[in-house]
Order: sequence, then C-alpha cells, then structure tokens
Amino acid sequence: MQVVPEAYRDLVSNDSTAIAYLATNMPDGSPIIAPVWFGVIDDHICVFTGLSRLKTKNMIARPDVAIVFQDPNEVYRYVQVRGKYVKYVEEGAREWLDEISNKYTGKDYDSEPSSDGVIMFIKPERANGYG
Repeated sequence: MQVVPEAYRDLVSNDSTAIAYLATNMPDGSPIIAPVWFGVIDDHICVFTGLSRLKTKNMIARPDVAIVFQDPNEVYRYVQVRGKYVKYVEEGAREWLDEISNKYTGKDYDSEPSSDGVIMFIKPERANGYG
C-alpha cells in the first residue's frame, strides 16, 4: 500500500491487529466514528458491516472517509489514512468475517453477523503517521 509511509505499513496490513477507527460523514456533514476490524484486499482497506448500518449508508452516500490505525503496543504511534469508499461485495463476506475474526480473536466469529453483511472497500489516497 504505497500511500502509507513505510514506517507505518505494519499497522495497515493483514498481519496487523490494530483496531481501526473509521470516520464517515452524516447527512448534515457531522462526523461519526466507529471502531472496526479490518483487512487488506487488493490494496484496499476492507471492513465487514451490514448494508443497513449507519457507517455503510454514510459511505455509500458520501464516500470520503478517514481511518486511524493505532498501534496496539504503542499508544502514541498511529497512522491516519484518508480515502474513498469505492464498492461493496456480498459474495464471500461471511467467510471473510471468519478470517478477520481469527486474526483478532483466534477463532471464527461466534455471534450471528448482520444478515445483510458485505465487505466494504476503501481506496487509500493520503496518509500520515505519528510516533
């Protein structure tokens, strides 16, 4: 992921267990932030969510987003990525959620996920880090 400075690429990788904080915009322009698990597919930052979720509706209507990846081992080290939501994929979403759950918890997702679950794809455009 070329847009992310080399010193912070470990935080934005499929090996990272950083929690990502995803900021989207409400219809009135105010921001809203949600902590999310993430993965990387084809140089896109991806999150699992439901089509009926607020963050999903916000991304589809207003595709500009920001995401902060905070180092789980050093609280003052993070990278912020700004980009655009570009698409969602339904096929394979449930299986991908199990992969992401295994990365974070070591086991398949143990709750019933959204029945309208999708993988949201975000294309990184700019990034800066600290720490």
